[in-house]
Amino acid sequence: MALVLAALMSLWISPARAGQKFEDFESYDLGTNLNMIGWGVSGGGAIVTNLSFTNTSTRSAGLQPETTITNVVNIGTSEKVLWTEFWLGESNRLVTSDLIPVDTNAVFYAGVSTNGYLYVYNPALTNWDECTTDVWDHVMSPATTLWNRITVLQNFTNHQISFFINDHLVRQQVSFINTNINAYNRFQMESGAEGNAYLDNVLISNTLRDAATRLDVDGDGRSEADELLLYGNATNWNGVAVTGRVATADGTVTPSGLINVPYQGSTNFSFAATSVAYVVDYVLTNSAVAASNVAPLKTGTFTWSNVVTEASVFEVHFRYDGTRYVPAEYGSITGALAAAQAGDRLVISNGTYTGEVALSNGVTLVGTNMTGSATNLTVQGTMTVGTGSVSVASGSFTVTGQVTVLAGGVLAVSNTVVDFGGLTILAGATVQVVDGTLTADGATVTGSFTLDQNWGVSVKAMPLNFTDGFESYGVGSRLAALMSFGWGASDTGVIVTNPASPAPGSTMAVFMPGSTLVSNRIDGLGAGLTNIWTDLYLAETQHIDEMPAMSETNGGPAVLFYVDTNGWLVVFNRDVGGWDICSNAVSGANSPRATDTWARVTWFQNFGTTNAAFFLNGILVREQVPFVAWRPQYGGLKVDGGSASLYLDSVLISTNVPPSLTNDGDHDGISDADEIARYGTLLACPRGSLFKIR
Repeated sequence: MALVLAALMSLWISPARAGQKFEDFESYDLGTNLNMIGWGVSGGGAIVTNLSFTNTSTRSAGLQPETTITNVVNIGTSEKVLWTEFWLGESNRLVTSDLIPVDTNAVFYAGVSTNGYLYVYNPALTNWDECTTDVWDHVMSPATTLWNRITVLQNFTNHQISFFINDHLVRQQVSFINTNINAYNRFQMESGAEGNAYLDNVLISNTLRDAATRLDVDGDGRSEADELLLYGNATNWNGVAVTGRVATADGTVTPSGLINVPYQGSTNFSFAATSVAYVVDYVLTNSAVAASNVAPLKTGTFTWSNVVTEASVFEVHFRYDGTRYVPAEYGSITGALAAAQAGDRLVISNGTYTGEVALSNGVTLVGTNMTGSATNLTVQGTMTVGTGSVSVASGSFTVTGQVTVLAGGVLAVSNTVVDFGGLTILAGATVQVVDGTLTADGATVTGSFTLDQNWGVSVKAMPLNFTDGFESYGVGSRLAALMSFGWGASDTGVIVTNPASPAPGSTMAVFMPGSTLVSNRIDGLGAGLTNIWTDLYLAETQHIDEMPAMSETNGGPAVLFYVDTNGWLVVFNRDVGGWDICSNAVSGANSPRATDTWARVTWFQNFGTTNAAFFLNGILVREQVPFVAWRPQYGGLKVDGGSASLYLDSVLISTNVPPSLTNDGDHDGISDADEIARYGTLLACPRGSLFKIR
């Protein structure tokens, strides 16, 4: 395999028209040494051969193993956008260990890996990047044929490179290794130690080959090569380009149909963008004059000048930019939203804005000012994030009122301090925080995390083993504010209190008003943990016969149960076809009834066998109950209080049997809990005498 680089230093090939160099090796005798035709060769040697050639030629350059060839290409500093394209053939592919250290005098390094993927060195990664996907994360098929076409676009203005293999764009906007290089100097290729390499159809030019041969992989009506030239990026082009026309040699461009205007001479062209919705994006001419980037402007006039040496066709391209700036163009966020179209970006500068902010239609609110420094936004009102998104990078973001993220909405912040008057996240919506701090509903979470519809119900995942008796919190502490302990609550009325009749061995408990939720997320994955115990005390102010919604039994939690009007534990049991009232124990005796006083509820979950066992006041009432829904590990605890208020206390979630679970219902000398933990069922426990023989 071969490494390829465009770098500084060191003959060019056959003559070609201005702004282009091309070599296909067809005009040389077989066996001609590349040293004799303008190439520099070191190492094993390189000759013109017909042993291997592309389907468009009969000869190619054959490189012996470990051969380096170079060719100086002094195109000049005025050419800022250049294509390098060649066909590469290999008898054996390079292994990763053959990749040579990065030369800081180079613009880029690239090669083809053992598996047939393009390898490029990416300074942003400080490492080699194997392009197993294209820029859209499509899974690429490796290029396993002998010949592969490698195409490289180099932009010496922004010092970025884009790479194609067989016309598929696999990386774009990769930074130069050396950003001080401002002109194309040299083409160089090095073969690996594994076998011969072949080079053919080398093209270095300010234009690419015939547009009819270029691919449009993303199917947006324009080839990726053209998008890179026109927009600098093949993934952020917003829709179909709107073209403008040149009225006169020194005329004004208006957003109307395209007119090709031949002109010869040297002139400054003045283009006025007539609407903030349009931006002059690029000026494209025929091959006689290099295309020229034009800095985008929202309003006003700018000038493009070039010396035209022959009659040329000028195309001035406009496109809808989709970016609206607040307050530069719109005094308020609501004003920009009123004018926005589907998919627009609203770039919001530092400041305080009033009114309700409602995002929809895929509109993105970007909290970054024009200088790129930290953003400090305050919205005095409410915010709704619908099918759009909010993105704030660095700084602070404050909304004084309630923030609601609807289904499909995304609110993302990084390195940002966020403070909301309240936060509601509906099903299918997310809030993503990276290295930031989020405060809402009086609770603060710091770090990197993603919140979903369980915000206010479960926030921080706690490690096993976990226990909390609520003894260390003050009376009146809101559970939703105890996120550092993993707790969440759906209502500010869920508080820590000291009930008149506390649970055994306790003085404090959590009070849950009617129709509230409490939860704690638990990281039960660990090192493949399978056996998890949950043990807690519940006291109801009154029995309400409210079974969970049947919708939760389909794809819901692993276990699901409630306490019925008579005080019995009722579990969802697929073996009996639905709800199972546990009015008797597994060992046959009647189980104690849960009254309006404290009841101890314990359940065991085996994620290996996907079944559960249930205890009420220490008595085993059901075993080997299939999970309601398959779950790979313990996810957390969720308590729904129903319409009546209740108390919660002494929560234990552990890999070990709760120490006070000692009842031996079948009288075999081993507690029922230990038998469940060891054997999965009371019936599997070995019975008989234990003999010691010596």
